Amino acid sequence: MGYRVSIITTQKVQAIVAFHLTPANRADGEAFPPLLWKMEENKILAFLHSIYGDNAYPSTTNAAWLAFYEIENKFHTRQETGKSPNRPRSARQKSKIRSKVEGVFGILTENYGFGRTRVRTQSQVKRETALIFSAWNFFILIAFLMDRFEDRISLRRLLYATR
Repeated sequence: MGYRVSIITTQKVQAIVAFHLTPANRADGEAFPPLLWKMEENKILAFLHSIYGDNAYPSTTNAAWLAFYEIENKFHTRQETGKSPNRPRSARQKSKIRSKVEGVFGILTENYGFGRTRVRTQSQVKRETALIFSAWNFFILIAFLMDRFEDRISLRRLLYATR
């Protein structure tokens, strides 16, 4: 059985703020309300100005949540996606920012072996994922403190930069 991870990251630093793990056979849009609940519990929603996401997230419920917290909704709409989008300019502008999340997954997969797990149950996979994301945020903090933020993607480069 596979699992799907949805994350919320900061725009500039790409620190992982919240994540939600679901079985792979669930729709992407189902992960958004639990992510909002986690951020509400941890008092993070007050710091957000806008949220970007793909076209699986727009719904009246999600729009109402974001409006309640005065967060700008930057989800892709159905008019902005597909082979011939009606609003290609706004789609490109949103995609420039939204695609940075894919970069986080790519770096974690290539450099840190994320995506393959040796544990089976959802709770164990969630624990392992939390550890990997915590390490990611820790590497960002170390790189920032060492004034080597551009090297945060490679722990090897970061560690050998001090020699």
